[in-house]
Parts: sequence; structure tokens; C-alpha cells
Amino acid sequence: MKPTWSRKLSLSLGCLSVLALAGTGIAQTFNNSVPITINDNSAATPYPSSIGVAGPIGNIAGITVTLSGFSHTFPADCLFVLVAPNARAYALSGRCGGGNGITNITLGFSPDATGSLTGGPISAGTYRPSVCLNGGPAPAPAPAGPYSTDMTDLFGTNPVGTWSLYVADQAGVDVGQIAGGWSISFDAPLPASGTSSSAFTYQGQLKNGAALAQGDRLIRYRLYDALSGGGQIGPSRIATETLVDGVFTTLLDFGPNSFTGGAARWLELTVGGTVLSPRQPVTAAPRALEAFHALSADIATNSTNTRGITVDSADRVGIAGAPAAGGPFTVTAYSAAATLDQAQNTSVTTPFNGSLFWQSFTAGSNGALVSLRIRNGVGAGWTATMTIYAGEGTGGAVLTSQSVTAAGLNPSFTLSNPVVLAAGSKYTFAFSNPVGAAIRCDAGTNVYAGGVANLSAIFDLWFETYVQGLSPALFVASSGRVGINTTTPSQALTVNGNVLANNVAVPSSIRFKDKVYPLDDALASLLKLSGVRFDWKPEFAAQRGFTHDLGFVAEDVEKVFPEVVMHDAQGQVIGMDYSRLTAVAVQAIKQQQMQIERLKTEAAGVERLRTENAEIKQRLATLEKLIGSQK
Repeated sequence: MKPTWSRKLSLSLGCLSVLALAGTGIAQTFNNSVPITINDNSAATPYPSSIGVAGPIGNIAGITVTLSGFSHTFPADCLFVLVAPNARAYALSGRCGGGNGITNITLGFSPDATGSLTGGPISAGTYRPSVCLNGGPAPAPAPAGPYSTDMTDLFGTNPVGTWSLYVADQAGVDVGQIAGGWSISFDAPLPASGTSSSAFTYQGQLKNGAALAQGDRLIRYRLYDALSGGGQIGPSRIATETLVDGVFTTLLDFGPNSFTGGAARWLELTVGGTVLSPRQPVTAAPRALEAFHALSADIATNSTNTRGITVDSADRVGIAGAPAAGGPFTVTAYSAAATLDQAQNTSVTTPFNGSLFWQSFTAGSNGALVSLRIRNGVGAGWTATMTIYAGEGTGGAVLTSQSVTAAGLNPSFTLSNPVVLAAGSKYTFAFSNPVGAAIRCDAGTNVYAGGVANLSAIFDLWFETYVQGLSPALFVASSGRVGINTTTPSQALTVNGNVLANNVAVPSSIRFKDKVYPLDDALASLLKLSGVRFDWKPEFAAQRGFTHDLGFVAEDVEKVFPEVVMHDAQGQVIGMDYSRLTAVAVQAIKQQQMQIERLKTEAAGVERLRTENAEIKQRLATLEKLIGSQK
């Protein structure tokens, strides 16, 4: 008789590790696709049907056996026995299903299933191993029995070796087949690592009845998104814990995406095949792996998409949705308005209801996905969880997830955390657990060339994606050069646009200079320059914000003052430092002033001569009068 475990009495979380990311787990499936013919009142062909499992896998934390294409005119004739490499034998189905014939269904068996088979009709699905009628053991060479239905005693064992499925018909008249053969899947996680960025320490206490448990116990840990039911988050964890007065401490790791979005999580423990109830809520420590707001951080690894901050494998950082490429640091700015990027809305003929529907799409441009519009025939009031995944389907990384409620027909949903898209890459939007939605899709197969949907006929959903363009606001190149509104800075600081500053100073002390001599030819050189009026070419006019301008042609200036002209890495002229012409202008003004003063001096001498000449003329005239009066 199994112990009756009580639920844990305490839960403490701490010792949060944020170092290098470790592996998150192994889930493997092994197949034998050879059909199995179920002969009348005898062993099937082949008998047994075997699957070889190769390692390394590790100690398993879950197992599922799946029969593909099972048909039989009287299922209650059938006995299915699974024999593990350690020779343990399990009855997957012991003459269940009654006389209700079945055709080509997929039938699974797992100790984690919620339902069991009965004498009633069998539907496709996964069930706990079940025995309905005792028809005796399977024919040799199958083990003689009795057969267990509790596959939880396989937890913690290594599955490497040969697994054998013995199928036998134990009554006359009826026959069947398993057309697609069978498969066996293992949930076999790697152990949690103290160097993982998503690992956390869990402490609990167990009682066996009224007594505190002692010694070693095999415990399986699973993380869920609901107190009951719901979906499992990340891989299972399994470990042998040493209990002292019921208390044990272990390190758990459900993967780096297990606590994204701030959603609530619950932990489920299975001890010796008994699932403890209720599940325990996971409190703040592991959920703090994703920080919504942080005033400071000493170190942040695994920050591939942390609230607008991206860090790639080369440690290049992007902010505000910037793809971290081309330089070690990039800050982007969104364009003013979002525009339609991708759409499939040419036909809306087929409504679809379901617990999950998704559509993949290929981004047409680089930018931030800020809203998504779909079409439905119900109107306001339905709710769902909307998730954006990387890649095609729902198996990729979760980029963002949020709850949404439709406000009317053909609703648009704004993403609270916009997703940065790369042109040509595939992404998937998914709506899970919609309540009251009738989503519209196209009646043709694969009408939208950029992706597919998960509907039964692979019809495409009616959808529209809206993207805001991203432009570099601040860019630091690997050379150390900084660009503002440009990703190609040619100088230590390159600004694509106007600059407004109270003061700009450059080094000018005599302490920094040598071989100082005056610009003796400043005026003559300056007279060689010609100011011009001109219009900027369109690509430059857009950057500057105006078209008509005045200034110099840098190539002409370089012939006279090469010191003020700047070049790019290829040696081509790109601009000039107008401020350096100030020194030339000052010196030219001084030289011109000296010329003026000299001319003034010369003019004063001329005026003095004119005065003296006038005085001499006056004297001559007076003398002439005196001489004339004496005649």
C-alpha cells in the first residue's frame, strides 16, 4: 500500500542565481512505424513490436505511449501490455471499450492523463493505463503477469534499452490493426544547475499521514499556469530528495521563459506516484527573473529581449527596440505612425471556433509590431490570451503575451510590449482559450504566401499587422565613433541634423601648441574663396529639414585652406569646419585695417601738400599784385 502524503507545509524561495544559462531539458520520442495486425483470438503480428531507446537521456520524469491508427471491430477483445527494459510489465488497456467499434484513432497512455478507459466507447485521446475486464495474461513470450497499471514507478529510471509492446486479441470473431505503429515519449529533463539564470531554490515539508517523512523520496516537480488544469510551463523536474523531519531543499529550473509576462505560476509535486493537492503558488523570487522596472542592476545576463533592451551573442546592446547589430550600442526611435505591414484579408468565408488558433507571417520591413487586427463574426466581449512567437508555429521563443478583450467586430489589439521585427523573418501570433470568438479565415489553402495557420485545412486567418519604423537615434560604432541619426559616423561624432548648444569649446591653449606663426597671407587667401547660394540634393534636404542654403564648396576651400576640410575613411571630401575660418577672417580684417591705416596716412600727407600748395599760390598772387602796382 502506498503512503498517503500530505501537502507541503511551507514554501520558501531564495538563493536566486543569475549567471550563465544551463540546459533546460530533454524531451525525446522514439517510433516504430511498422503496422501491427491484430489477429482474431491470438497474438498480433509482429509480436512483440519493439522500440530501441538509445541514450543518453537521463532519469525520466514522464512517459507517454501512443498508438497511431488504431482500429478494431470489438475493442474489448484487446489487451495491450508494455514491457520496459527493466522487465516491468504494464497493462495499457485491459479489454476496454466494449463492443463499440473504432476506426483509425490515435490512442495515448500516460500516468499523467486525467481520464481512464471504461467499457464504453473509446475516443481519440490520452488516458491513464486501465484494466476493464480480466482476460488473463498475454500469450508467451509476454510476461505472465499480473500487470501493473501504475507507470509512475518508472519515474526516476533510465529508459535506455528495448521497450516491447505485446498486443493480443483474447476473444473470437473480431480483428483490427494499428496502421501507423506506435511511439514512446519521455520527459527526461537535465538537472537544474546553480549556474542557470532561471534557477531558484525551493524548500518544502512532507508528512506521511501524521508523521513527518524521513529518508530519501523521489519527487517530480511541474510548473503550471493555473491552480488546477491549465497548461504545463517548461519541462518537468525530478530528483531524489533527502528528507529530515519532512524538510527538503532543492534547486529547480523550468527554463528562462517560464516566468515571462509576470503571469501567476503554481508548482505541482508528485511523490511516489501521488500527486499532491492543491498546487502551491510560486511567489516573488523566481518571478523576479523578469524585472518590469529596475533602478539599477549589477549584472544582467540572458537579456535577449528585456523590456526594450536587447543584447545579442556578441554583447552588442540595443535600446528602444534597436536590433543590436553593427555596433556595440544602438538607441532607436519609432516613426510617428504605424503603417500596414502584412495582411491577408481578400476573402472571409469560413468561421472557425477553437481553443487555440494561430497564424504565422513573414515581416515585410524592419520595425516594431505595435498592433494586430483580426476579423471575427461575434463582436464585443470575447477574451483570449494573445501571444507573439518567434518563428512559425507556437514552439518558438515567446516575444510578448497579454490578455485581450474584443471591443467589437474586427478588433485591433495594441501590443503593450511592441515586438521588434526583422524583415524576411517569420513570426506567429496566437490566441489561446478564446471565449465566444468566431474567427474568420480564408476558404483557400495557403492563400497567404508568407505563412500558414493551424486550422484543420490550413486555411489562412484574416489579419493585418501594423509596424512602426525604427531609425537610429544614437549609434556607437565598433570604432568608437558616435552617430546621431546615422549608423555611419565618419568622425568621432557625426550628427545628421541640426545642433543647438549654449556653447561649444575646443582646445586652444598655448600649452597644447607648437610652431605658432601668424597668417601673413590671410587676406589674399580669403579673397580666393567664393561664397555661393545652392539647393541641397533631396536626400540631404530631407535630413536637414530645408532645401535652399548658402555657404562654400568644400573642394574649392581645400585648395586654399586644406586645414579646415574633413574627409571620410576613403579620403573623399565630406565637409568643412566653418569655425576655423574665423581665425582667417580675423587676421584678414587686421591686414585690411593696416592697409586702411596706411592709406589714411598717405591721404593725410597728400592733403597737407594740397594745403601748402594753396598757401604758396596765395603768396604768389599777393606778390604779383605788389609788383604790378610799382610799375
